[in-house]
Amino acid sequence: MRDEEAQREKGQGPFGPRKGDTPVIARWRERMGTAAGQVIDRLRSSLAEHPNAVFRDRGLRQFVVRGLAGSAVTEGEATGHAS
Repeated sequence: MRDEEAQREKGQGPFGPRKGDTPVIARWRERMGTAAGQVIDRLRSSLAEHPNAVFRDRGLRQFVVRGLAGSAVTEGEATGHAS
């Protein structure tokens, strides 16, 4: 915790933008740095990780997606903030 506070004072915290981040990722990091973002992340993990574990236990490891059309995801879909 002290290390995180020292990083924040220098403007280098874990939730600040990093070299090579896209604008979408930079905004996501900023959201995760807020109290609300951390609450949402805890809720997401309790809701999403259990089904993912069940699928893995049943042998589902990954989805095969071919082509650009199959892999196109909008920012809203990726972040859950669809407009």
